[in-house]
Amino acid sequence: MQKEKRTLGTMFGIRKIEMKVAKILLSTMLSLIATLNLAAQCPDENDLFNFYTNSTSWSFCENEGITNLEQFIQNGFPIGTFTSNDPAMATALIGNVFDPSQAPIGGIGFNVEYEMNINGTSCIYNLTLSVIPQSPELDLNTINLNSSYCEEESAFGITVPTVTIDVNGVSQTVTPIVSINGDNTIPPVYDPSVNNGTTDTIVYIYGFGCVTSDTVFVNVNETPQINNTEDTLFTDQLAYVLEADPAGGDFFLNGTQLTNDTIDVSTLTAGTNISIGYNDPNGCEAEPETFVIAEPPLILPPDTGNIAFTNIFIPNVFTPNEDQLNDIVYVRADSLFSLNFKIFDRWGAKVFETEDQNTGWDGYDGKGQKLNAGIYFYQLLYKTEEEGAEQLKKGDINLIR
Repeated sequence: MQKEKRTLGTMFGIRKIEMKVAKILLSTMLSLIATLNLAAQCPDENDLFNFYTNSTSWSFCENEGITNLEQFIQNGFPIGTFTSNDPAMATALIGNVFDPSQAPIGGIGFNVEYEMNINGTSCIYNLTLSVIPQSPELDLNTINLNSSYCEEESAFGITVPTVTIDVNGVSQTVTPIVSINGDNTIPPVYDPSVNNGTTDTIVYIYGFGCVTSDTVFVNVNETPQINNTEDTLFTDQLAYVLEADPAGGDFFLNGTQLTNDTIDVSTLTAGTNISIGYNDPNGCEAEPETFVIAEPPLILPPDTGNIAFTNIFIPNVFTPNEDQLNDIVYVRADSLFSLNFKIFDRWGAKVFETEDQNTGWDGYDGKGQKLNAGIYFYQLLYKTEEEGAEQLKKGDINLIR
C-alpha cells in the first residue's frame, strides 16, 4: 500500500512538471504570435511613404520652404511623429514640420525616426533627411547669346557651361536645360527669324533635383528696308538722297560705306549698275538695291517750224519691270519725217520693229514673249525731211530685269 502511494505521488509530480512545460511553451507561442502579428501590422516602408525618389532617404532643396512631412504618408495609414536626436536638426524639425533653411546644407544627411501606432502596435522607421544646396547662379556672360539679333540671322545652337553642386556629400555636375519661349527641345537651337520683331524669353533651368533658373530677354529686330523706289539714276543728279527705314544707319555703295546718305551720280559711269546696301542702327542688314546708271533723257528743243533737227536719243539701258519708270525704249527726236526702228538679239534675230515714233519697245518680242535680260542691238533708218537722204544709226541696249 505504501509502495502504491509513492507511485501515485511520482505520477502527480511528473504531471506538475508537464503542466509547467506546457505553460512555458504556450507563453512562447503566444509571444511569437504577437511578434508575428506586430510584423504583419507594420507596413513596408515602400508602401508607407510616398516621397518623390527614395522611400527612406529624403532630399530637400535649400530654397524649398517649410514642408509638412505628413504629406509623404500614404493615404489610409495613421499619422505618426517625426523626431531626431541630431542637434543639427533642433530648429529644422519641429513636430512634423521640416524647414530646410534651418538645417545644414550638403553632407550625407541627418537621422530621423518616424513612429506611428497601428492597432496598439508601435511601428518605427529610420529615415535620412538631407538638404541640397541651391545651384549657383549661372554666369550669363559665358553663354553664346546676345541681347539683340536681326531676324535675317541664321539659327544657331545655344551652349551653356555646366554647374557643380554638393549632393549628399557627392559632387555632382549638372548641364542646364534651356527653355526658349517655353520650348525645352534638346539640344537648344535659337532661330531669330521665327519671332521677328518680338522679345523672346530664354530661361536656363539647372540643378540636381533643385531647380534654379536665370532668364534672358532677347530682342529680335525686323529687317530694315531701303525706301528708294527708282531703278534708274541719271548722271545729272549731283546729290541723290538715299532713304531707309529705320533711319540713322549706314549706306554702302558697291560695298564701300558712304560718309552720308547722298551719292553724286555724276561721278558714276552711264551704262553700269550700282548696288546700294544699308545697315540700320541695330546692325541689321537690308536687302541691297540695284540701280541702273544712265545718261539723262534728251531735252528736245522747241518747235522751230521748217528747221529739221537730227539730234536723236535712244537710251542704252532700260528696265521693263512695269514700275512706270524707264519701262519702254522710244526713239527721242523731233522733226523726223520717217523712221524704221528695229531691235535684234545677239544672234541677229529681230525681236521688234516699228515705223511709229510713238511706239516703243517694252522688252517683249513680236509674239508677246517676255525676253531675257541681256544686250540687244538696234538699227534706226530715218529721214529728217521728205526729200532728204535716209540716214542710219546703230547701237546697243542693255535690258535689265
